[in-house]
Amino acid sequence: MLLTTTILVAAGGSVGTSAQAQTQTQAQPPAQPQQTQPGSSIVLPQIVVTGQGESPTGPVQGFVANTSLSATKTNTPLIETPQSISVVPQDQITATNAETLSQALTYTPGITFQSGAYSRINDDFMIRGFNVATGASGMLRDGLKLQSNVYDGNQEPYGLERIEVLRGPSSILYGQVTPGGVVNAVSKRPTDTPFHELNAEYGTYGRTQFSGDTSGPIDPDGKLTYRLTGLWRDSGNWVDHVPDDKLYIAPAFTLRPSDATTITFLSDYQEIYTRFAPPMPFTELREGKIPRDLFIGQKGYDKYYSQSYTLGYQLEHKFNDSLTLRNSLRYYHAEVDWNYLSYGGLKPDNSLKRGVINRDELSNGFTTDTSLEAKVETGPVQHTLLAGVDTYGVGYDTNRLGGTVADLNDIYHPVYNAKVSVNSNNTGFNNSGSQIGVYFQDQMKIYDKLVLLLGGRYDWADAYNTSYRNQAVLDALNVPRKQSRSDSAFTGRVGLLYLFDDGLAPYFSFSQSFDPTALNAGISKDGKQFEPSKANQYEVGLRYQPPGENFLISGAIFRIDQDHVLMTDPEDTTYSIQTGKVRSQGIELEARASLGALNLVAAYSYTDARTLEGQLKDQRLALVPYHNIAVWADYKLDGLGIKGLTVGAGLQYLSSANIPGVDADERPLKEDVPGRVLVDAMVSYDFGVLDERLTGTTLQLNAKNLFDKDYITCVDISGCRYGEPFTLSATLGYKW
Repeated sequence: MLLTTTILVAAGGSVGTSAQAQTQTQAQPPAQPQQTQPGSSIVLPQIVVTGQGESPTGPVQGFVANTSLSATKTNTPLIETPQSISVVPQDQITATNAETLSQALTYTPGITFQSGAYSRINDDFMIRGFNVATGASGMLRDGLKLQSNVYDGNQEPYGLERIEVLRGPSSILYGQVTPGGVVNAVSKRPTDTPFHELNAEYGTYGRTQFSGDTSGPIDPDGKLTYRLTGLWRDSGNWVDHVPDDKLYIAPAFTLRPSDATTITFLSDYQEIYTRFAPPMPFTELREGKIPRDLFIGQKGYDKYYSQSYTLGYQLEHKFNDSLTLRNSLRYYHAEVDWNYLSYGGLKPDNSLKRGVINRDELSNGFTTDTSLEAKVETGPVQHTLLAGVDTYGVGYDTNRLGGTVADLNDIYHPVYNAKVSVNSNNTGFNNSGSQIGVYFQDQMKIYDKLVLLLGGRYDWADAYNTSYRNQAVLDALNVPRKQSRSDSAFTGRVGLLYLFDDGLAPYFSFSQSFDPTALNAGISKDGKQFEPSKANQYEVGLRYQPPGENFLISGAIFRIDQDHVLMTDPEDTTYSIQTGKVRSQGIELEARASLGALNLVAAYSYTDARTLEGQLKDQRLALVPYHNIAVWADYKLDGLGIKGLTVGAGLQYLSSANIPGVDADERPLKEDVPGRVLVDAMVSYDFGVLDERLTGTTLQLNAKNLFDKDYITCVDISGCRYGEPFTLSATLGYKW
């Protein structure tokens, strides 16, 4: 159970950098038909349909989005964007019943992730071979950086309208980001048209969840609209004694004081209560020596409890049809109380050595972005000019203690009665810093065919670190208690795209990233700050979307080179280490379609990501298979005479992944994490076909890992976890 069920209702929150409030035409009462005499013709009322098309922050009908803000910070059609981007709409999140961002991105090219045992507390992804979660620098919420600590807790998919994945370096827009790309989670926003939704879900391991979403105008003129989204969950997990409990609530308001000005306030509050699944050695899991449901901690000691909230606003003012000012701001706060027992080694008598980890953490973040967009024409060239400045301030304080505990008596018949003793040897630290960036971008459309994108940015970053280790340890490591550094860099982007009449759009792009890793990643285990990291990418791609058709096919070939790469420390997975140069190159394909009764998404990735320098030279990066294939399709059977029934299925294939590292003789390890094939399934029924009084009532069944495939994921030889087993859930929903 959650320790508290406090509900924070606040007008404010995480908002999009240049997001526009969703606009829907309010419904008008239908005109009454004229009275007629018997035998005369009936005069039907005139029906006028108006609309403004898809909003880049609003809902998507089906699986195919047409516009996005993430790639340019302007409302740009995907077909005109010279960089790889995927948009996962809420319809897809609902159909697959995604419980985490990792699950929501399963059918997206270029993405891999750790076991779901990890994603309950961490949105952890690899995009094109690079870790987005390291330092939380690749995770965005509405175009602004979100967390300052990767372990602050995962984002709730139910609170999102869409998830946008921009692949490749994107520092021109967002400053400090990893070269693989960014994941931009777009919050649900108030709507002009009233709607309401309630859901009740029950599933495997006693999963009990209630969620609701309501929105509409507050005043008769529609100048003030609201939205309130909430979720409560009480659940077990496939690991014994590990809960999966959550409370999430997100109030939102949009105010339109005039036709030219819109201000949107969004906020959210979240509590997560679970227990951490510590990493274990590859050999023991591969050979099945450790039961999949084994809890190695102590029920009275192990816990992961986080509380977080965001407050902010987004302002947009149109001076005229050509000039728009946007300003957004968000404050983020999180507190985490986190204790667990780590794996220390399996003994011949089936007892298990354990270590003690005791952590409490406090995180704060403050982000702003102000931009001016101007549309001008110079002869045959249409310019969309964007100039702006953004700031990012971060604070992260962590206390990390160790201790002693007796061995777990028997992994097959465990007794949880050991006493945990915590020492006072603090290995934590305080990390703070700031970043400011100025950027400029020109999107040129020449003769309505050729798109040229030019952009540049300059960043200044300052980082300050204070170690909490005792002085004797610092002296032995030869590092000062307080450290600081300042970094700055210029990054740029060039894109070229041509629009053919038949819907083909080939493109080329070059982009860069700059990541002053000391700002978010803190210090290494030996107390040292990290060097800034830079990367370059070349990409050639092709999109195909015939005019008027609701499908989009995309493909890209890329190569990324990055220096000073952060990776998980194999000696302590809660820290990072910095290696030399890394290169990732590959091919990505994606198809999305919503054609009548059919929704389809298919993705393929070939990724060769490896270290080019240092001790791990020529070794492939962890968690990055050569091949990744994922397909989901759902189909409404009305046309086959089975009204109200929808069926769906998904398949994911990942080839084997490397375990980087060296043995005692400094030779590369000869181990690979086996590949896997996972199958999901869905059946949904709309009760409105039985009785119009049941309109809006649905029942949906989702099965994940349908054939209960055993698999593991590993970041290194001792950092492995079992994957999620078969689960089944039933969701009863009602919309009106």
